[in-house]
Amino acid sequence: FNVKGDCIVSSDMDGVVKVWDVRMVGERLSIDLNVPVNDAKFDRSSRTLAVACDDGTVKIADSGDGKVMGVLTGHEKAVQALQLDPSGRFLISCGSDNTFRI
Repeated sequence: FNVKGDCIVSSDMDGVVKVWDVRMVGERLSIDLNVPVNDAKFDRSSRTLAVACDDGTVKIADSGDGKVMGVLTGHEKAVQALQLDPSGRFLISCGSDNTFRI
């Protein structure tokens, strides 16, 4: 869920990340990243998505238009999970290479 609680984000191994409006029960945005996706999270502002990808990257995308704004590297294998700290300052990623990155 985003901070307001009106949207959720879903991801799948097909490489598509979707933002859903829970009040309208409909899809708000679909982003095709062309790489299997294992996890996705909203930031505190709900304007940005962090996406854990099988190619060892974390993609940062705009939750309004889906544009990828940045790519974080460092894992040697798939990124499996993400967590943002409550302050919004840190993003932690966990990978299949048995490492985590902050």
